Amino acid sequence: MNDLPRANVPKPTTADPIFSRLEQVGSRRERLLEVFPGPNPLEICIEKFVTPVRGIIDGREMVLMGNNNYLGLTHDPACIDASLAAISRYGAGATASRVASGTLSEHLEVESQIAALLQKQSALLFTTGFMANLGLLGGLLAAGDMLFIDEDCHASIYDAARLSAARYAKFRHNDPEDLSAKIAKSDSPHNVIVTESVFSAMGDLVPLQEIVDVKKAHGAALIVDEAHSFGLYGDEGGGLCVHEGLAADVDVIVGTLSKAAGSIGGFAASNYSGFYNLRYLARSFMFTAAPPAASVGMARASLERIRDGQALRSKFWANIAYLREAIAGSAFNVNSTGSPVTTIQLDSMVEGYNLWRHLYDNGVYVNALLPPATPQSTFAIRISISAAHTKEDMDKAIAALLSFR
Repeated sequence: MNDLPRANVPKPTTADPIFSRLEQVGSRRERLLEVFPGPNPLEICIEKFVTPVRGIIDGREMVLMGNNNYLGLTHDPACIDASLAAISRYGAGATASRVASGTLSEHLEVESQIAALLQKQSALLFTTGFMANLGLLGGLLAAGDMLFIDEDCHASIYDAARLSAARYAKFRHNDPEDLSAKIAKSDSPHNVIVTESVFSAMGDLVPLQEIVDVKKAHGAALIVDEAHSFGLYGDEGGGLCVHEGLAADVDVIVGTLSKAAGSIGGFAASNYSGFYNLRYLARSFMFTAAPPAASVGMARASLERIRDGQALRSKFWANIAYLREAIAGSAFNVNSTGSPVTTIQLDSMVEGYNLWRHLYDNGVYVNALLPPATPQSTFAIRISISAAHTKEDMDKAIAALLSFR
């Protein structure tokens, strides 16, 4: 944000230091709004959905390309019916932790479905993907263990590392050689590698085979977060690890039900025979309410649609290709192909906001990304395509993009 001009923002006046950080971020927000008057990309509210990929924002119908409803399952009639049926059977909420009375038969069914899709023996269902990472790393790791985390990993992974008893170090993004060199210097008896299959901000794919090779060479463990690939790769939507035939080489696969599956919830899956016992060590599993019946019932139906959804995946990837081919000759700096995330990288926050605002004014909502959601000093527009987007939706977005500048 160093390219922003200064503005006359009052200095924080709160006497109580507990609120001082809120004052600081509030001042920063006011400064941004002075420089970029108009809608705030970080405070958009959808008033209602018209279709799975069109919604009303500020009284206007917009094409929505800023959520992760990759397969359109959030509004799938069978999934909605399953959600309503679950509410009718169990009520609106679980009202307890999974280790108290919060476990429903729907939870166990979804865990079985996830394990089968990921080609793992067992899976554990958490309330969110963020909690899955917190519970997994906090529960598995002990003092003396060493984590090696790709520097571009999601915030939940870094928060989990900080809250665990282990030490951790970053390795250069998608750089197996740097990873290998760092592990070689480790004095820990237990080295654990953590990476993502598809990186959420810039959309690039992990060189999974090379990371697996490093894991084997050093006798390390490997955890892969498949949040943005689960449901989208493989004949049954098992994700990138399954698609590349490397699921057996990954010790734990983590993911979320809030993207391609269209619901909410997180999971961790493994072939380790005692993985079930993680529930007694994962604090974000033990000490929070279980996922409610509505979301879990919906997830059960959406996982069935994912398993049998090759046609949905084909439509999704066709829409991705259609957009990329249409803007291929433009001056946009677009991330590599083969990713469900289409990211346009910009030179500055000003240029990034201008593109975001241009699309917004032309009826297309996308995500504006800036640090810490992106690598340092990187500003980007993230476009999330869905199988539910029609040719009309796609053409509207393409026309808006190509009319920029």
